[in-house]
Amino acid sequence: MKKAGLVLIAMMISCMTAKAQDSMAGEWKGAIEVSGQQLQVIFHLEGAPGSYSGSLDIPQQGAFGLAFSKAEQIQDSVYLVFNAGSVQGAFSGFIQKDSTIMGTYMQGASAFPFQVKRKKAVDEKSEPGQGKELLISNGELTIAGTLVVPERAKKAPLVILISGSGAQDRDENIFNFKPFALLADSFKQAGIASFRYDDRQVGKSTGSFSNATLADLASDVNVIINYLNNSYDAFDFSEIILLGHSQGGVVGGKVAHENDAVDKLILMASTGVSLKDIL
Repeated sequence: MKKAGLVLIAMMISCMTAKAQDSMAGEWKGAIEVSGQQLQVIFHLEGAPGSYSGSLDIPQQGAFGLAFSKAEQIQDSVYLVFNAGSVQGAFSGFIQKDSTIMGTYMQGASAFPFQVKRKKAVDEKSEPGQGKELLISNGELTIAGTLVVPERAKKAPLVILISGSGAQDRDENIFNFKPFALLADSFKQAGIASFRYDDRQVGKSTGSFSNATLADLASDVNVIINYLNNSYDAFDFSEIILLGHSQGGVVGGKVAHENDAVDKLILMASTGVSLKDIL
């Protein structure tokens, strides 16, 4: 009877241990922190403890499908190794609450912290800057953008975000970092409405960006102001504020100088001198 009792206890401990171990199979997204910068990494893992296989993507370096030569999991401990030519990298960390792996990335004598989240956990979080899609005509062109307004409000200041140099989408998306979308969320929480838009020939906007002059880009902002001030009846904007990032500050400055409907101008990492002096 004593022996049977010991066997039963051993079986219970074994079952409890197996239950406590979270599988790392699936897709994980996150970053390695290198000197204060975020280097995005994506793990693709399949199998089960003892027989995992998979690969690694490092999009910023144009590296995709780097096979893991070792993919081990012991309880909540994770160890992944990949080789890229003469370079060998290793991720050593722990699974936390079935949704996060965090630990240390090692390459040669260097070590950096990393953290990745299971794709399901990432996807369940809503995208930043969600709002109402608007299509605004500028002659034969269409300017597409997103209007975000504060909840339970019928009147608020409006910030129109103008992107920097180069053809940008409405979020100024770079390696999945979306500063304009994040700003839109922050404005909303502060009781401020915002509108951000795709540049010509980007996303859902039409026309040619490469052939657009400063006057053309300014005209896009002017038609947005006119539409939201006079044709959009769902919300009342108490002020019109332009926020221009980099070259967008030059565009915003031109519009603010010529359009009396503009109340304020914000220059974000933009210039405070004339375009002639810049050139």
